[in-house]
Amino acid sequence: MDLKEEILKTDMLYEGKVFSVEKRLILLPNHKKATRDVVITKNAVGILPITEDGKIILVKQYRSGPMKELLEIPAGKIEEGEDPLMAARRELQEEIGFDSDQMRFLTSVYVSPGILNEKIILYAATDLKAS
Repeated sequence: MDLKEEILKTDMLYEGKVFSVEKRLILLPNHKKATRDVVITKNAVGILPITEDGKIILVKQYRSGPMKELLEIPAGKIEEGEDPLMAARRELQEEIGFDSDQMRFLTSVYVSPGILNEKIILYAATDLKAS
């Protein structure tokens, strides 16, 4: 059985600087119609920075969604045409002031695929050097 949904129509509900929201009319595999609201945004990278003694460096950031400070791995959006590995190195430098020549791809994940198109590409960074 094909589980794919076919998009019949798309309406832009909101277009912002960081994300947009589309309302999609879709045809389900059972041939019934439904609507989906989908947040459209750039893909991102996340980096697991591991120190020589095996500790992981996290970043404390206030987030408006949950309205509280969270501990997170360094992460950020991939700019148009930017290589994900270069984006990961840039974010590592911007968020914790380190660089690494030892960046290893871990996996990529969709964090909330029911409503969001964003894929996050995850890397492990070792042999950290202050930059």
